[in-house]
Amino acid sequence: MKKNFILAVFCLIISAMTFAQVPQKMSYQAVVRGSDNNLVTNSEISVRISILQGSTDGEAVYTETHSATTNANGLVTIEIGDGTSSDDISAINWANGPYFVKTETDVNGGYNYDIIGVSQLLSVPYAIYAQTAGNVPDVSSFLTEETDPTVSEWAKAENKPVYDYSEITNTPEIPTVPTNVSAFENDANYLISYTETDPTVPSWAMAETKPVYDYSEINNTPEIPTIPTIVSAFENDANYLTSYTEADPTVPAWAKAETKPTYDYSEINNTPEIPTIPTNVTAFENDANYLTSYTETQNIADVAALGNLVNTQLKNVTDPTENQDAATKKYVDELVSQLQAAIDVLNARVTTGRTNGHDWVDLGLPSGTRWATCNVGAVIPEDNGNYFAWGYTTANNGTSWGSYCFCNGSERTLTKYCNDASFGNNGYTDSLTILEPSDDAATINWGEEWRMPTYDEFNELINNCTIIFRTQNSKSGYLLIGPNGNSIFMPYAGNYGIPNAGFSYWSSSIHTNYPNNAWSLTSSSTLNMSWGSRASGYSIRPICATTQN
Repeated sequence: MKKNFILAVFCLIISAMTFAQVPQKMSYQAVVRGSDNNLVTNSEISVRISILQGSTDGEAVYTETHSATTNANGLVTIEIGDGTSSDDISAINWANGPYFVKTETDVNGGYNYDIIGVSQLLSVPYAIYAQTAGNVPDVSSFLTEETDPTVSEWAKAENKPVYDYSEITNTPEIPTVPTNVSAFENDANYLISYTETDPTVPSWAMAETKPVYDYSEINNTPEIPTIPTIVSAFENDANYLTSYTEADPTVPAWAKAETKPTYDYSEINNTPEIPTIPTNVTAFENDANYLTSYTETQNIADVAALGNLVNTQLKNVTDPTENQDAATKKYVDELVSQLQAAIDVLNARVTTGRTNGHDWVDLGLPSGTRWATCNVGAVIPEDNGNYFAWGYTTANNGTSWGSYCFCNGSERTLTKYCNDASFGNNGYTDSLTILEPSDDAATINWGEEWRMPTYDEFNELINNCTIIFRTQNSKSGYLLIGPNGNSIFMPYAGNYGIPNAGFSYWSSSIHTNYPNNAWSLTSSSTLNMSWGSRASGYSIRPICATTQN
């Protein structure tokens, strides 16, 4: 998101640390540029730093201010945690992240902080957080060196002590378990030795496994005959063929073929005569007084007289006039054609239109919202159009915050969108979060049929469209293609401070946590919602609140 001034470089550097003590500071550097895009060098500026918890618009758990001086290159360096603050940075529980750093800068060294940026702390898992040992509660405030003489060294060890069995009292007596069978008393007359001494038992009978026999060691084995392997070795006592060659002259060659022979219809005897079937109706004998010609010359009355059970009120079917009348295909086709033409016209009217002199497109979004094809103040989609401060209805290209909200200490009308008691000189509060029609630049400039889109309507646009960055008629910007194929082009209009070098479009929604800001559609690597100072000059792309032409 582009501001009146640009912080070109942002980095957080965790200070060097030891395990004994982790500094509660983070280095911050930024390059500051003015509205003319030139570096702000050798100048005293003021910076306010806030640590936000949970999200980019979360609660500020720590805030501090700094007075610093830029160097010859526009670089300013400060240490977060070393500024003026009533908060304690060491009280932040980094385990309850994520955390974000919000920076606000006044290049004049005052307190009109109009350069705002928010970035997530991604690397502070952080050196400071490391001192708390992850999820272990921070007990550093009451842990001191143990000097109590009643506490032994072993009780101060990090690990639970290991005991030897001899150090444990009242342990049970463990009996000695014998390892030999001979140690037991043989009260059952079991064998007391595995050695067989009976001389009548040979050694092979004492073997643990059954002996293996060779076939030659088996008595009375049958004689195994030799079985021939070829047929010719057998005696042909049945007059079987002794050869596979068929030599019988009475067997023709076709009978010896492996596959069954194929016959032609002409080779089959006693086939029936197949009659010739005529192809024209006129070849048949007209024995039922059917029409002998395809030319119909009868009228409706003649057809009814033939007993076809037609309704007696049947009229000329080319021009039906009553409910019972039949209709020709030609008449129906012409009617369908007329209906389709009417549907096409209706569809064209639904997806595009022109209201109060300005064109809109239906992108097929779930809500049916219709988006203007041009910015306020533009005549073609590629024009930037006019720039407006948020809530201003005349093109003013943005303004300073002091001029925007106050005039000689008195509140202007626009402060009615404040819902923070600290906002404004008089602490004025209300509950307004959306611009009223009288403060809507689209409504005032284009008529009551138009208005600025809300935060949710911008989100619906970017979440449901195909988004393509492209150059159209020599102008860079985004083409947003809706679910129905229709599209709009939003130019890279930038803002009043830096035209044609960014992408900022006002919504009608205020930032409720920081009411001096409002939500806008911006671009980093893709389109997303962010916020900026209400005094900034941004473009406006209206939506149509009605489809009346």
